[in-house]
Formats: sequence, C-alpha cells, structure tokens
Amino acid sequence: MPNSLSLLRLICAPLFLFVIFNSLKIQALLILLCGAASDFFDGYFARKLKVESKFGELLDPLADKIFSNVVLWGIYFYFKAPFPILLVAVFLTVRDCALLIGGGAVLTKKLTVDIKPIYASKICTALIFTLCILSVIFNPNLLLLKILSVICLLLIIFTFFKYIGNFLRTSRHP
Repeated sequence: MPNSLSLLRLICAPLFLFVIFNSLKIQALLILLCGAASDFFDGYFARKLKVESKFGELLDPLADKIFSNVVLWGIYFYFKAPFPILLVAVFLTVRDCALLIGGGAVLTKKLTVDIKPIYASKICTALIFTLCILSVIFNPNLLLLKILSVICLLLIIFTFFKYIGNFLRTSRHP
C-alpha cells in the first residue's frame, strides 16, 4: 500500500501540469492536496503496517523529488511567479539532482552510507507543499508567499549542506 501511494504521487505530477496549464485551478489544487497527502501517508503506513522495503526506500524519495519539482516549476511558469519562487525551484532542483546523483554513485560504487532523512528536510517539503497550495489558491505575488519562498530557500540550502555533511561523515568503502 505505501508503494502504491508513492506511485500515485508520480502519476499526480504530470496530471497536475495538465490541469494547471488548462486553467483548472480547483482540479490542480485537489491533485496537489492528493500528492501532498500521499507523501505523508506512504511513510506513515509503511511504519504502521511494518511493510518497509528497499524498493519503497528508493521509490518514496524519488516520488517526492519528482512531484515537488514538477509542481513547483508548473506553478512558476503558469503564474509567472515572482523571483523568490524561481529561486526555490532552481535550488530545489539542484539539490535534488545532486542527491540523486550522489545516491546513484553510492549504488554503483557500493559504498556504505548511513543517511536517513533529516527532520529539517521534512519541514522543508511541508513548507514547499504549503507554498504551492497557497500559490494555487491565492496569487504567488503575495508578500506572505514571497516570505515563505525565502524560508523554503534557506531550508533547501541548509538541508543540502546537512546531507553533504552526513554523506561525508558516514560514507565508507565496504
């Protein structure tokens, strides 16, 4: 069931783009809420039902990254959002690509790395989803959303360096 929720999030990403670029804001909001809820519930059910798997450990963060990046870029282009949202989109994409490349390097070089998701990253994801939801409901040019964008940007940068530090501290060859 948790993996199904992660797959649902992957399906929601292009569906969100389709509805937002067809100016179906209510449907876009519902898809966004569905994707955000699936992000919470997949991990919750995996722990609660004790059905954690290696596949799920890979699928969940991949679905998170794809969904949040697609939605954020969709909002930026559809609403012609202000510069702070562009910065959030750029830095999130750079951070997530770096994490995916690093994860690929870990797998191919068979490194032993003990990196668990950090709490600040979960907060960052929740704030990005909040930013996206509020942008669809209201206008992304609102001062509040610009301030929220700056907070998201700072968290993205913080989590990026935190993950790099954790990687350097815990990585070792077998």
